[in-house]
Amino acid sequence: MGKYRAVLWTLVVAVMFLFAVSGCTTAPVSVKPPAAAEETDWRSKYDYVGPFSEGRAWVKKDGQEFHVDRNGKPIYDARYDWVGWFSEGRALVMKDGKWWHILPNGEAAYPARYDWVGSFSEGLAWVVKDGEECHIDRNGKRIEE
Repeated sequence: MGKYRAVLWTLVVAVMFLFAVSGCTTAPVSVKPPAAAEETDWRSKYDYVGPFSEGRAWVKKDGQEFHVDRNGKPIYDARYDWVGWFSEGRALVMKDGKWWHILPNGEAAYPARYDWVGSFSEGLAWVVKDGEECHIDRNGKRIEE
């Protein structure tokens, strides 16, 4: 059973990576629930509004992505090529081909940059750098298995 789980996990990660590098998103359409007029107004100023996670949604405007609060206000100044949703207080971001995680205030969660990162689950995220794969904790410390 463990062997099949590892193969399935590898396939899931590979598909996510292919979506990320191809410019596609894992959410092909914007799902906008019925909202009050004032909420709809802020959504219309963005090219795309993603789902909310941990009180923040990722948005796209003029080819750049970032996170907004429930009122549609950006929560930080930085703009990225790609952003993911928040999971365990961290969101993955990509700029100029390098990946890392940010905190809810937009600051980097750790100084390292990777060739690819996954979302956090159970306190760990899977990362790849120079062809080497490993897990890191929420502070960016490498976890030896």
